[in-house]
Amino acid sequence: MSMSKIEAPLKWYTAGGGYAATPLQDIIMEGLRQIRTVNFESNFWAYRATIPYLLHQNDPRSSWTLCIGSQGDLGARAPPALTQGALFSLANVACRDKYKTNVRFNEVYLALRVEVDESAAKTGAMKATDFAKCYAVLLSNQELHSSRVSVFDYDDLESLK
Repeated sequence: MSMSKIEAPLKWYTAGGGYAATPLQDIIMEGLRQIRTVNFESNFWAYRATIPYLLHQNDPRSSWTLCIGSQGDLGARAPPALTQGALFSLANVACRDKYKTNVRFNEVYLALRVEVDESAAKTGAMKATDFAKCYAVLLSNQELHSSRVSVFDYDDLESLK
C-alpha cells in the first residue's frame, strides 16, 4: 500500500488535524475517526464546556470565535475537507443559538495557510503574528455578532469582510 494512504491513525497534525494529500478512497475508518476527533469533536467539546460558563457570566464582552479553513469548499485535501462541513454547520448553529445572548459567537473563514512565524518564513505561508491582526480587529468590534468573517488575503486581516 502507498504511504499516502491513511492506513492507521495519523501521526502528524496541523492546527486543523491531518493535512495529508490522501485520496478519499484510501482513508480507513480508524483514520477517519481520528480526523473527526481532532478536527471536529475537539471544537464541539470546547464549545460545550465553555459556552455555559460565558452565558452564566452574563458579560456582554464575552466572545467565542471559531476559525474554519476553506478545505471544505476546496476539497483539495480529504482529511480536513471531510470535517469542515461539520464545522461550518457548528458555526452556523452556534451563531443562531447565541444571537440573542451575551456571547458574541463569530466564525473566521480562513482561505490561506497560516503557520508559526519561523515555519512561515521558510514556506511562504502567512505568519501567525500577521493572522493575529484579524482576531484583534474582530474582538475590538463589539458590533460583530453571529457573523462570518472571511480572510482571503492580507487585506482582509484589518478590513474585515
